[in-house]
Amino acid sequence: MKHKSDWKKAIAKDKITWLQVNDDEGNMGKTILQWNVTVIPTTFLINRKGDVVAIDLEGKQLEAEIARLLKE
Repeated sequence: MKHKSDWKKAIAKDKITWLQVNDDEGNMGKTILQWNVTVIPTTFLINRKGDVVAIDLEGKQLEAEIARLLKE
């Protein structure tokens, strides 16, 4: 990946601690097709069981869902 170092710098700068995934094959890559990604960035919130419980939440909605999941 040509810009991998820039991506890693941005992750460090933003203090992102969750898993990051990148598919070098672009918008027809296996990951994008498998996860039905239609926009980038796309976020998936996954519970402790490994179930996807939300996609592309932001702000207050994301905070509320994380708080709810942490209580489980």
